[in-house]
Amino acid sequence: MRNVRHCYEEIRIRPSKKAMAKQNRAIRACCTAYPIPHSPLFVQMLGVESMNPDTDPLAIREYDPTWPDQFSELASRVTAALGALELRVEHIGSTAVPGLAAKAVIDLDVVLESPRDLPEAIRGLAVLGYVHEGDLGIVGRDAFRWPPGEKRHHLYVLVAGADELRRHLAFRDALRADPAVRDKYAALKMSLAIQWAHDRKSYTEAKSAFIMQVVGS
Repeated sequence: MRNVRHCYEEIRIRPSKKAMAKQNRAIRACCTAYPIPHSPLFVQMLGVESMNPDTDPLAIREYDPTWPDQFSELASRVTAALGALELRVEHIGSTAVPGLAAKAVIDLDVVLESPRDLPEAIRGLAVLGYVHEGDLGIVGRDAFRWPPGEKRHHLYVLVAGADELRRHLAFRDALRADPAVRDKYAALKMSLAIQWAHDRKSYTEAKSAFIMQVVGS
């Protein structure tokens, strides 16, 4: 196990972009020499991030009252980086709804005044380590991957008045306003998390019908 740790530690700490090809070869060599399943426990033991965070097991947990504080810390950092470009940062998603069971993943909507501000916002977020991933098939919502080494969270950039922003806020506010709808959504998520335990994309897509029913579009 010492050799496995050493191999992965070398990959994790080497910062040079020129070394990426060498890192990839090292990863393949590690996986060949030490064919141990990359379970969350194994990854945690190594002290590195999951090899594929999009297939990490889904874990729905009870509402954590520290989630708003976690959002505030992330939002403050974004505000400091973007300055006047940003109109506001909204806490969206399940962690923004008091009492709702959720994955421990904070979702943020960064709201800009104009689409012309997007290129500069991308540059500002890149300074913090965020990687622009494009709209990922949802027009009007630009997604960013969280900075390397940080706890997983989702950051989106949208323009004020965007349809997707309206849907995010409408769904959040509906769940906050109606405990019955909130609890029904929690039960759905727990069921889907079992069905799609290792498939975050399918889990997200399976919630779409319920969300559309609540927001009306």
